[in-house]
Amino acid sequence: MELGNLHEYYTNYKDKMNWETKIRFALDICCGISYLNDCQILHHDIQSANILVNINEKIKITNFGSSKKFYDLTRNISPNIENVRYMAPEKLLTDNNTKKEKVPYDLKCEIYSVGALLWEIAELKKPHSDLNKSEILVGIRNRVNERYNLPFSDGIPDDWKNLIRTAMLHEPACRPKISKICHKLHKLSKDYSKFSTLDDCTEDYDENLSSIDDNQSTMTSITILTVEDAIRAHKSKNGNKQLAWQSFKYHSVIDIYAKYMVGYYYYHEEVPELQKISKDERVRIAVEIFKETADKGNPSAQLRYGICLWQGEGISANSFEALKYLKLSANQGNSAAMYVIGKAYLNGGNGIEQDRERGAKYLKEAALKNHLKAKEMCIKNNIIF
Repeated sequence: MELGNLHEYYTNYKDKMNWETKIRFALDICCGISYLNDCQILHHDIQSANILVNINEKIKITNFGSSKKFYDLTRNISPNIENVRYMAPEKLLTDNNTKKEKVPYDLKCEIYSVGALLWEIAELKKPHSDLNKSEILVGIRNRVNERYNLPFSDGIPDDWKNLIRTAMLHEPACRPKISKICHKLHKLSKDYSKFSTLDDCTEDYDENLSSIDDNQSTMTSITILTVEDAIRAHKSKNGNKQLAWQSFKYHSVIDIYAKYMVGYYYYHEEVPELQKISKDERVRIAVEIFKETADKGNPSAQLRYGICLWQGEGISANSFEALKYLKLSANQGNSAAMYVIGKAYLNGGNGIEQDRERGAKYLKEAALKNHLKAKEMCIKNNIIF
């Protein structure tokens, strides 16, 4: 890569490593790891040597020689003077003790490595760099065994320090999910950059990740669309739905609409990989996502979650709760929600008291927004619009 790996970059271009750049790099890396996790891939070797910087100062995660699917059997990776700096305690300490049962590498191990890498980005030096190379393996094991915490220099933002501390907690279960780390970094990016947007981690992004097959040395790129381009691909008759799905999953960490679209794909079984999941399980996952994004204000999610509640699909039926979400969507101008509410009040039933006047009001508003079924119902019931 043109500007070298991350360690080489911050060594050669230290003057460029202000907090805006540090946060941008960290967010790019964590979004990439989140995307890999969505694809059920664990990298297994997160360290600055495996993060490359191109001529446009965009980040690539590389060296997938040790990567595995979540449920694949993993081989033990022996600690060396580089990877030991980022290795989780549960791996580092058990791998050195033949009497203890070996701990498989999992998401929580990867999070610890991310925390160590974030410390490196903040301090612009490798973790445990104060130890001599000749003693680094034993020295780090001793430190980890004593629950040593990497020290911080003055001027490190408290939010950044807290993020690292939680990611590097000795107890794996207490470490945060990668999505939470991404959200925290995104919040930091807005504090440090007046140009920050919801697409910070992927603006002009087309090949942030590079993968290396276990049996190949050839590097291939994984293309990710912006949310806007993914929407266009999704809506296009000949659009690449698989690429749109991958892109929505990637952006779903920080973009509410992208997260909603992930739920949409689960619900409608849009891509082959989702066809392997039972319908009940797909709908259950979709409803959970609809609820999460509805509560964050997305009108399309409010509509769909309301309909699921009304029909009892993927969740226990609750017409009053359904109306609450449908009204939230209608209040944001969603004509489909207006139509469903209008029809419910006009006809009554399902626990809803008939109110033709209120029903006519919602149907008229939907018709004025050119909702075809609302127009037909207005004409049928002599509602002038």
